[in-house]
Amino acid sequence: MQAATKYLLVLLCCYGCNPAKFTQMVPKQPVPDSYHLSREVGSGPVGSLDTAHVYVFENDVIWNYPNGNFEFVHTYKYLKFSPRGIALFSADSRDSISSINVVGIAVQYCFYKIAGDNLTLEFYDVLDRKFHLWYGKVYPDKIQFYKDKLRVFNGGRSKLDGKYYKKNIRYNWPIKWPE
Repeated sequence: MQAATKYLLVLLCCYGCNPAKFTQMVPKQPVPDSYHLSREVGSGPVGSLDTAHVYVFENDVIWNYPNGNFEFVHTYKYLKFSPRGIALFSADSRDSISSINVVGIAVQYCFYKIAGDNLTLEFYDVLDRKFHLWYGKVYPDKIQFYKDKLRVFNGGRSKLDGKYYKKNIRYNWPIKWPE
């Protein structure tokens, strides 16, 4: 019985803790091999997913500051998909997303997989230092994310209600993973 317990503990440590290796160019950006979906890059059609435009999410949030102050802020995020399974996932911005500022907003690189109109997005959360999988459905005018799952053994799950709307904003620069 002790051998089985030790084996289970080793398994949990190996699969529950996924130490990511990071790129040299972009701090806290994991290398592609750290992502499970990186093995499926460029496999299959992208269906109704628009790879020429960006998808924008708007949200009202409360930002808490270390000095005890807080602020109500209307924020924007965007997703931009390449045809080869790589996506850009932006940080929060106070300014609405436009063709002018889309390149200046901080992003992280992530991977996605699409099967029909079902989308899986894998990204790394810098704050909790874990990989997440978001599940969504692609519509002609938006992406509706409905589930979040931690990418660890028996990872926690939660419901999402995130709608990223397709906007007539072009992102004409190639999406290439940093070294």
